Amino acid sequence: MYVDSPRWLMRIECPGSQNAVITNYTAAFDGTNLYTLGSMEVLSRSNVPPGEPIYNSSGAVGLDQVPRSMFSVGATFAWFTFVPNAITNIIVNDRGYIVWDDPFAYKHKFMLPVFSQSDSDDSTKVVIWRNDGKMRYEDEQGTLRERAWPQPYDRGYTNAVFFAVLTNLEGLRVPISATLTSYVPDAGGTSKEARIYKKDIYVLEATRIMAGSTITEFRPHLPPHTYVMDNRLIAKDARFHPSAFVTNGGDWNVASAAKLLRDYSSFEMASRRAIASRVGHEGIRRGAPIAMLLLVSISAVFLAVRLSSKTTKQ
Repeated sequence: MYVDSPRWLMRIECPGSQNAVITNYTAAFDGTNLYTLGSMEVLSRSNVPPGEPIYNSSGAVGLDQVPRSMFSVGATFAWFTFVPNAITNIIVNDRGYIVWDDPFAYKHKFMLPVFSQSDSDDSTKVVIWRNDGKMRYEDEQGTLRERAWPQPYDRGYTNAVFFAVLTNLEGLRVPISATLTSYVPDAGGTSKEARIYKKDIYVLEATRIMAGSTITEFRPHLPPHTYVMDNRLIAKDARFHPSAFVTNGGDWNVASAAKLLRDYSSFEMASRRAIASRVGHEGIRRGAPIAMLLLVSISAVFLAVRLSSKTTKQ
């Protein structure tokens, strides 16, 4: 972990992973953008459809300062522990984002009530997340839904506790250890008393802390055969994430904000034209029977008028 506030860079190794092909995960913030990079085990050509490229790494650039990854256990927790201004990005008006691994929190980024405190000498820091009495789940469409927990958990319960021990390093308070414990309620139990159980426990211990940063580039180096996506405007439209396959690795070649906005405007206009064209074709298909019916009606009236005229002449 390298920190030169507001810039930072972290690398997490994932040796012997049993549930994913990710072998290591890197996240970095250069003061403007967040860069994430996951390296994967080499895929054999037999696992790849014909014509599809094999890439060994996947990267993304975004605007969020919080590294949230489903592929690296503890990435957000490590960032929250060591980055000085992390707490201001997590906690807003006594509500905070989740920093333990939760697939719904990663995807939907909801917040929970938070209580935090520090000792008078700033040697420890405690943050407590409290569940607001609601269980969260996704429906078949992937929309986040909420419903109340059974009693007595509908009044809320302790969802997680963060505890860090800090030391003085040349006038800065830096953590030397931290733990994060998440809890789940015994909602299926028979006891009428509230009971919660430990779900996950994360532990960090600093083995070496040095003042000053030994790196100057706060963007991870792209290895060869990396698939890169630009997610900086994905909040505007989830379909807009320009991507590229970087064969030789190296620089990220991130587009300027002005170019990205121009590309998004072009994408938006193309999307509108596509919708208008689709609606127009559907309108033509629906309008054809109406036009034929109208034509038949006019013909019937014309025929009736002619018959009426002939009858009058007689």
